[in-house]
This record gives sequence, C-alpha cells and structure tokens, in this order.
Amino acid sequence: MIAPTSRRPCQEVRTLFVSDIHLGSRHSQCEPFVEMLQRCRPQSLYLVGDILDGWRWPDAWHWKSTFATALRILEDLAHSGTQIFYTPGNHDDFLRNPETAEAVLRRLPFLKLADEFIFEAADGRSLLVTHGDHFDIVEKSAQWLSRLSSWAYDTALSTNWYMSQLLSMTDRSPYWVCASGKRKVKSLIRFLSGFEASILRHAKDMGCQGVVCGHLHTPAVIERDGMTYFNTGDWVENCTSLVETLDGRFEIECYYPWTSQHGVIRRAALTPQPLPLGRPDPCPVLTLAQNTLSILADEASYPS
Repeated sequence: MIAPTSRRPCQEVRTLFVSDIHLGSRHSQCEPFVEMLQRCRPQSLYLVGDILDGWRWPDAWHWKSTFATALRILEDLAHSGTQIFYTPGNHDDFLRNPETAEAVLRRLPFLKLADEFIFEAADGRSLLVTHGDHFDIVEKSAQWLSRLSSWAYDTALSTNWYMSQLLSMTDRSPYWVCASGKRKVKSLIRFLSGFEASILRHAKDMGCQGVVCGHLHTPAVIERDGMTYFNTGDWVENCTSLVETLDGRFEIECYYPWTSQHGVIRRAALTPQPLPLGRPDPCPVLTLAQNTLSILADEASYPS
C-alpha cells in the first residue's frame, strides 16, 4: 500500500460517517480505514452502505486479515459506548432481506440496521442518512449494467494500482486516476438522474434539512436550495469520511493530502444578485444553463 506523507489526527468526535469500504473486494483500502478507526473515537458511527461487497461473492471474494481487524474494531467501539448505525447499499443489499438482517443482528447485536435514519446534528438540523442507490437512475432501471461496469472497472483499478507503484506517488491514493474518471462519470449520472435534487427532495419530504449519503464515491459538501448535501466518499479510490466535531462542525476527513486538495467537491449556495432597475427577470432556461455550467466547472477543476 502507498502511504500518505501526512494526515491530520482525528481524536474524539461527535459523529463519524463512512461508506463504500467494499470489504471483500481486493481493491478495498482497508489498511487506511483501520488506521483511521484506531485514532478516532466517535460517540456515534454511521455505516452508510456498501461496507461489504456482496457482488464479489463467491467467485471474486477476496478476504484479508485487515478486514477482520476492521470488524473487531467496530465491535470494540460498540462495547466502549459508540452507537453504530448501518444502512445498506446496493453492494450489501442482502442486508435489506429481513431474514438475513435478523441473522446478522443475532451475531452483531450492537448494530442498528435500517434503510434510512434521521440524524439529529448538534446544530439542531435533522439530516437523512441513506446510501443513495435508490436515487441512481442506473441502479433503478438497469442494475445489470451497473454490475457489468463494476467488473470492468476492477481491471482499471488494477492497472491504476500498478501504475502508482511504478511512479511512487506517496501523497495520493493508488487509485487516484480511477477516482478522477469515476468522478466524471458519476457527475454525468448525477446530472441525468437529478441525483442531488431527488435525494434532497426526499430528505425535505421527511422533514430534514439535509442528507448524508455515499454510493457515488465522490466526497462532497454542497449547499442547495436551503438544504445541505453531504457525500462521505469511499474507501476504495478516495479514503474519505464525514466527521461531525464535538462543537458541531462538519468536515470531510481525507487520508491522502492530495484528495483533500483536489478530490472533494465543496460548493456553497449561490447568492442571487439583485437585478438592476428596469431589467426583466432572468430567463428560466438561461438560469438552468448557468447552474449546469457551474456543476460542470466543478468537475473540470479536478485534475485528471
């Protein structure tokens, strides 16, 4: 594994959100995840889906000792008082089966398992916590395509890993090229499916002021229409998590310094500018085009 040159320590925190670890995949960066868990003491921990990669079972299932270490640390955290919540994703959707979920909870009774949770933040906001695959147009209408592309993507990840070993880029993830490519693909999916708008609308219908999700492997903090969209990122390409500090601030924590500088989408709400007197209201089509260009500009700013 390629180690980062520096990391900001994470001590006791109010809440930790992680997703898309993909335990069972040979490309899961579990060693950085274990290191993060060992130096972080959350009061509450949300596992936001795709913690296990059931799509790899059984033919491509790859289990390492660090995977078992990660599960033991989670159990130790629970025994020391951390509340642990688990919302499944598309890669571990077998946990949405009531019989399977019951069997898992008998083995891991400290888990609170549900498809969605409403989280009460220290600042008084209610945030919907869900993986996000239900709002992905590909997952809803053509999951076979998602599964097929997942297998092809494994080849790209392997190629990227060998390239990183050769170049010895120690400040970034060994899968940083794939992270760039996946981010651009997922941005297209976000645009075509209205992912952010759809999941935020659902959160608003649930009486929440924002959402915490995963699924896209793209860490983000976006203010939109009075709501906040948090994406925790992943532990395959980016190695990121969302942290709520003891004083109520939300931060994207990055294991790799390069990801912190180049891999996180941060977009504040656009402030409407007053129109000069005598000018007509802006054209709705033009406004839509301007907003679309703003999103695409975010994607273009990411080095490839």
